[in-house]
Amino acid sequence: MNEPAEQIMSALAAAGSREELYDVCDQICEMHGFDYFHYTAQFVSSLVRPTVLIVDAMPPGWRERYVEEGFFAVDPIARYSERNLLPATWREAMMRSPASERLGQLKAAARAAGLAGGVVAPARGLAGDVSLLVLASRRGGEDQEQRYRALLPTMHYYAGALHQAAAALALHSEDYAYDIPAMSARESECLFWAAEGKTAEETGVILDIARATVEYHLTKATQKLGASGRQQTVAKAMALGLIRPQLSEASFRQPLAEHLAPGRLRTGGRR
Repeated sequence: MNEPAEQIMSALAAAGSREELYDVCDQICEMHGFDYFHYTAQFVSSLVRPTVLIVDAMPPGWRERYVEEGFFAVDPIARYSERNLLPATWREAMMRSPASERLGQLKAAARAAGLAGGVVAPARGLAGDVSLLVLASRRGGEDQEQRYRALLPTMHYYAGALHQAAAALALHSEDYAYDIPAMSARESECLFWAAEGKTAEETGVILDIARATVEYHLTKATQKLGASGRQQTVAKAMALGLIRPQLSEASFRQPLAEHLAPGRLRTGGRR
């Protein structure tokens, strides 16, 4: 990574406000020859109303028209983070969606606003959080498309660093109140088995504790999550990354052949 890019990463690591995130995005634009940017980060503080952080420097009037026209529903770039982890050019993202009249209207409106091309870089966290960095340029054409593609690895780094900075801001800022409650070891165990569909009695047998003890820990978890009932407790815990698959040492001792399709097993090391 070159020195200017390292400076961007250092600035992101130190960013402590929405304004500083904006400044870094602006620096990325200037450094790499883009004219506009949009950055959105979404954190699961609520399953219905997540915490959302946005910094935006798109053409004047574009955001208002985008909302009024309902373009989000047909925008492959805005929806790119839903199913993708790697960055792409606008052209590549657009090609993933079938042609339609509404998509054609979006493209025409974007061109009229001076949005000819760019890159899109998603990022994801461990608790269901997701973010998207969009960089746009007034210039299009094949030469620009090749330039955008060459920038994708760098944009991948930027997207990850931006996401980490935004997550830290959301965790510690009053403006973006976002909290993942700490669970005790026993609460986590009870949540895990509840997510597996076990009753309190069955969980008690598995953990060798009384049913009443299981109920107590699940009630504590429900209170910490601000949930109302077992189903919402489990759903919210999973969305926040508090329930994860259990990896045991035995999982890594299984013969390699059990993890490979027939014909894929090789001997004698790499070649």
